[in-house]
Amino acid sequence: DREEEAEVSEAALLATGTLGECAAGTAAVLASVDSPGGRLLAAVADAAFGSPGALRIAAAHALASLAGAPATATGAAAAGAAKTTRPAAVAAEEAALRAAVFSAAAQRRSTPAERLWTLIERDGDSFLEVRVAAYRLIAALGRRGWFAAELTGHAALFTKIINSGNEISPPGCKWRHEAVLALLATAEAPRVAGVAVVADGAAARLAASAAGGPYGGGSGGAAGGALRPSPTSPLRTGKVPVRRGEMS
Repeated sequence: DREEEAEVSEAALLATGTLGECAAGTAAVLASVDSPGGRLLAAVADAAFGSPGALRIAAAHALASLAGAPATATGAAAAGAAKTTRPAAVAAEEAALRAAVFSAAAQRRSTPAERLWTLIERDGDSFLEVRVAAYRLIAALGRRGWFAAELTGHAALFTKIINSGNEISPPGCKWRHEAVLALLATAEAPRVAGVAVVADGAAARLAASAAGGPYGGGSGGAAGGALRPSPTSPLRTGKVPVRRGEMS
């Protein structure tokens, strides 16, 4: 039945995300479009930018892993930098990733930023897992110039990401901040032919947001007066949820 199919699809996406945690697994998936790996990449991107509910969350996490994001927020920026500065031989893999992202969005007559906005726009604990998946995907793809330019060009999405007041739980705060750090790293990267990937104004706003830390208080501290979850709240963890409706 449909529920069973959804469970199988979600399990397959989780397995794909595990593949993305190693270079060999990533290379196998970020293959030419006509290969089994290439078809798998297209399916993951399509699910991440369009499938409903838990399937879309699992797909976003799988795509994030393939793009270089680790399982936890700590060290995400460094891991992303390492993965996107591999030898030039992986240029084809990067091209495949970009094509898959834009193709999945185009199939819905949309852009990648517009599709991500549908994941992030809703506030509250009920949509926390969705937002964490989106932030983690941004933290991975944000190390690419083409994606940073795409995202910072979407005013509502960009403003949501740099505003620390939009999140109050550790997972949301930490992954939002990781997304900011990734975009800032791209904004501060050497310019190609003297052209900035991210506009100077957007770069300055990213720098200010990054300096505020995950909670907006500076140096990683909490902003004064910010609401915080209780000590017994299940939201006091920065780990990525690995099962539908559950955070580990």
